[in-house]
Amino acid sequence: MSTDTLDPRSEQAEEERAAHEHPPDSTYIKVAIVLAVLTAIEVSTYFVEDEVFQNNSTAIVITLAIMMVLKFAIVALFFMHLKFDSKVFGRTFVFGIILAGAVYIATLTAFVFWDNSGLDSYDDPPDTDVRESLERQDDQQDGSTSQG
Repeated sequence: MSTDTLDPRSEQAEEERAAHEHPPDSTYIKVAIVLAVLTAIEVSTYFVEDEVFQNNSTAIVITLAIMMVLKFAIVALFFMHLKFDSKVFGRTFVFGIILAGAVYIATLTAFVFWDNSGLDSYDDPPDTDVRESLERQDDQQDGSTSQG
C-alpha cells in the first residue's frame, strides 16, 4: 500500500517546507519603508522641480518612470510572493512593466511629447493683444458671413 502524501518528518517534506517558507514580518516592514522612501522621493519631485530639474519635463518623466518601475518590481516580487516562486514569474512581471514603459515612451515620442515649446506654464491665459487680435478676427468673420 503506497500513498502519495509525504511523511511530514521526511527529508523531502522538510525541503519543500523550506522552499515555500515566507520571510519574517521584519522583511515586509523593511520593504514598506523602502516603498515609503521611494514615494516620498516621487512626491518631492514636485517641490524641487525648479532647483533640481530646471523645469526639464523630460528629466522629471524619466526619474518618475524609473521609480515607478522599481516600486512595481518590489511590490510584485515581495507582496505577490514572486520572489519566492519560480524566477520565471518574477521576470515575466518585470519584463511586462519594462515593455509597457517602452511602449509608453515610444508613443510619447511619436506624439512629439519631448519637444519643449518654451512655455513656462500651460495654464496662463493668452496675452491681451493676442486676445484682442482673436476677437477682431472673430468680428470680421461674423461680419463677412452675415453679409453673404
